[in-house]
Amino acid sequence: MRSYSYAGQESARLALGLDRAGDERFLAALIQRAAADQVLARLLPRLTASEIGDLVDSLTGLLRRHLTHAEYHRLLMDDALPAESDS
Repeated sequence: MRSYSYAGQESARLALGLDRAGDERFLAALIQRAAADQVLARLLPRLTASEIGDLVDSLTGLLRRHLTHAEYHRLLMDDALPAESDS
C-alpha cells in the first residue's frame, strides 16, 4: 500500500482491489494527483496524438455514461442548464 493525500483530507492508506470504497478512494487520489499542474506539465508533452485522443475518448465516454446532460454542465462546465432536470 501507498500513502496518499487527497481532497484536502489527511493522508490515508490506499490500495486497489480490497473493497469498493477503498477502490473509489484510490481512484479519486490517483485522478487528483495526475491532474496536478506539475504532473501534467511533464506528462502531456510526452503523450502521442493517439494517446491524447484515447484518453479524451475514454474520459468523455465515462462522463456520458454516468452523468446526465444537466449534471455534466453543472459539474464540469460550471453552468446549469435552465429548465432541465438530472434525469
